[in-house]
Amino acid sequence: MCFTLIPLAKTSAVPIDSLLFAAGAAQSFFAPLLAALALALVGYRQLNRTVGTNQGWNHAGNIAAALAAMALVAAHGVSSIFYAVGISSTLATFSVFLIREADLDERRATGLSDDDKNERPVAWFALLTDRTVLFLFLSIFAFHLANAPILPAVALYVKSLHGSDNLMTATVLTAQVVMVPVALLAGRGCDAWGRKAMMAIAFWVLPLRIFSYTFVHTPRAVVWLQSLDGIGAGIYGVVVVALAADLTRGKGHFNALMGLFATALAIGGVAGPLISGVLIQHLGFRLTFYAFAALAALGAIVFTIFVPETKGRTQERTQEPLAPRPQVDVTR
Repeated sequence: MCFTLIPLAKTSAVPIDSLLFAAGAAQSFFAPLLAALALALVGYRQLNRTVGTNQGWNHAGNIAAALAAMALVAAHGVSSIFYAVGISSTLATFSVFLIREADLDERRATGLSDDDKNERPVAWFALLTDRTVLFLFLSIFAFHLANAPILPAVALYVKSLHGSDNLMTATVLTAQVVMVPVALLAGRGCDAWGRKAMMAIAFWVLPLRIFSYTFVHTPRAVVWLQSLDGIGAGIYGVVVVALAADLTRGKGHFNALMGLFATALAIGGVAGPLISGVLIQHLGFRLTFYAFAALAALGAIVFTIFVPETKGRTQERTQEPLAPRPQVDVTR
């Protein structure tokens, strides 16, 4: 609805910004809700492969959307993109009703296990006292603080190297094409190799990719390096769900933890581009890439050293003492 109304707002900044804000607020629900739906439908055993499949289709949809947008702009102008978003979103809305409510285990979707039906969730603030959760939050924040500004920075870098508009578009498509098979493989890799090994690949590929931009000086080489983004982002979208499921299994608050990780992503996504804009303007591309490569390496180091493997982790819960049973006076 928001994007469909944008062309009607003409050139007035206030209504356009308001619509974008509302659309962004709605979009923030998608990742946690899709993860919860997957857990509610298939359970812990099939969660990773299901999320990998979902993310594969997600990235394939991004490719189709980008190609369709290019064709629509050429044929009908920029406004046609916003109307196309409205049509596809309407179809997506009705597709939600194809999910049968009877197939959803709402209890399991909160992070409680299937084994003990008397299990109760711990206090939500217990998540914030978990050392693993805190270090994982910090590493995710650093990851996205370094990763978010790189795509627009790379597009500007391609332009500064006199690259064409098609090559600027290719920086997006190249990464998305790689994300499709990587996301499918990441779900299986979580089960085979563990969560930490898979996520470590995503975290360490990022500083390698950013640092590598300083060695290339042709637009095509920059575009080819952008394929490394597909590895990091393709893995992250799958493994972060597996980590959240492990850390909350038997404790509850799976959705709260997914929201916490999404918050780290959002803060990094806002702060990163602001910082990169200032750095590029005053220091140039090379020093900006150096700075964000160091930041990405810091996040990778924090994850590697302080976040343990969570696969098969047994959660220790502090059970609240049961209320004493009332004493019944049986004397007459």
